[in-house]
Amino acid sequence: RSKAQAQAIRSATGKQHELQLVPEATAALAYLRHTGLVDRYRTVALVDVGASGVTVTVATQADGTVLHSARTTTVSGNAIDELIYHHLVDAHYARRGTRPNRTMLTNRGRAAKEH
Repeated sequence: RSKAQAQAIRSATGKQHELQLVPEATAALAYLRHTGLVDRYRTVALVDVGASGVTVTVATQADGTVLHSARTTTVSGNAIDELIYHHLVDAHYARRGTRPNRTMLTNRGRAAKEH
């Protein structure tokens, strides 16, 4: 972990001393089990689309045993952001003959994608 990440963890946890960090897939599955959204399934696939790639983890719903996990960089959040940017330019700016601020439009597209 970087110094910035360590500081963020310290800041978020306050004065709690008994902490356990878990993999993202474990945390996601714990949340889904808590909500009851996966109760009817024996196995679940957790898909994490990160900036540089996609990780798919297949786990048992009951105890969280990871059956398989694989990552690819063929598909990534950054690539999806790029496709969204070009779609928005083609759909809303090309016919006007103008170009938007790339950073602004990419950030807006990313915000819409992630929420």
